[in-house]
Amino acid sequence: MDYIREFDIKLDKEHYYAGEQINGTVILDTIENFKLRTIRVILRGKVHVEWKILLSGDRRTVKDDQYFIDERQIIWGEKNLDSTIPILPRGFDERQIIWGEKNLDSTIPILPRGFHKFTFQYVPKIYYIKPIKSNSPILLTDSIFQNKFTFQFNLPESSLPCSFESKPCCIRYYIKVTVDIPYASPPQGMKYFTIIAPHIDCMDEQYLKPIEDARSTCCWCCKKSTVSLRCVLERSAYVCKESLKLKATIDNQSQEEVSLRVKLEQCCEFFIDRGVLGVSKDVKHLVFEYRGSQVKPNSRTKWDSSNSLVIPPMPTTLVGICRLAQIYYVLTVSLDTEEDLDIVQLNFPITIATVPFRIPNSKTTPSIKYEHAVSHVEGGQYIGPEFLLGQVYDGNDHNLREPVVLYRPVYVTVNKTDTNSKK
Repeated sequence: MDYIREFDIKLDKEHYYAGEQINGTVILDTIENFKLRTIRVILRGKVHVEWKILLSGDRRTVKDDQYFIDERQIIWGEKNLDSTIPILPRGFDERQIIWGEKNLDSTIPILPRGFHKFTFQYVPKIYYIKPIKSNSPILLTDSIFQNKFTFQFNLPESSLPCSFESKPCCIRYYIKVTVDIPYASPPQGMKYFTIIAPHIDCMDEQYLKPIEDARSTCCWCCKKSTVSLRCVLERSAYVCKESLKLKATIDNQSQEEVSLRVKLEQCCEFFIDRGVLGVSKDVKHLVFEYRGSQVKPNSRTKWDSSNSLVIPPMPTTLVGICRLAQIYYVLTVSLDTEEDLDIVQLNFPITIATVPFRIPNSKTTPSIKYEHAVSHVEGGQYIGPEFLLGQVYDGNDHNLREPVVLYRPVYVTVNKTDTNSKK
């Protein structure tokens, strides 16, 4: 609208954990007085799945939604819309009582003898305007200010799915603000933020138990001797940027050289409840693949992953929380020959957690940071068109710039170059 110069939503952080408090501010920079019925704020978290299917020769779009958070507040105006509509004054109007009660009819407090100091904060918005005939700017501080409206929401303590962006499925959390003006179309604004969830701690007992498996096979229908593989996974939960702790023992009693191959796969399953059977979609991506050196015939060797299997930034494991989406990871260890693949194969479940591993009885804790998912996994390949700020194509390719990304979810990673000491 013509008399709203600026409409913005600001949050105290860009990412939150379940149970935390969201503190935000709605900023309205106005140049005229106008009637304002209400300012409504909505906190919402939802999962949306959508893709096309071929049904009876026709391509149809199927979709479904699931809501996890839906809370509302009115931060200006009355809940009863039949009452008198207040007028929002021009500019900045903020009043504080730094001593005494808000109700002036109550008993007047007595100020004790001595020195007293009452603090308040007032930050005007300063503009510099350069005159036409003079080089010195003019400072204006009295005519243009802002209206600020604060709000608070408490995120639920229950398990929430992590923020996630892909083409068939998106999990989004956002603040929506509606400025309800009685005689005009209500301006609306949305602010997206990231939820770091679900709460998965690498120190939980179920993840600290080592996983061991072994398998042997006779190559080419027992025409040659056996090849055996034994693996031990030290723990099954990791935070991104941590190294997988894997040990392998290879016993090659065949006449051919074999090599170790380790790969981590991301498995995503999306569901839509439609009819009796419903619709599902499966997506798999290779996170990383490692190939070891050749193992000579009639020899035995041991291999330790050390720091060679580093997990890149990617979405957290999501199983049993959302009915529309599941994300899990599988580590596959196999032996290959020059002619055949996967003559021996072992699979281990890997959990991507949100709380990193800590060394027991240590005074240092891992330093964490937040990064976007890598581009070759689901959750890092796709950016919604509503989050891309591009430009109009005028026929000149050399003037094109990369679009500005307004929002992308982030995930917990371990900062290996820094540690925080407990005091």
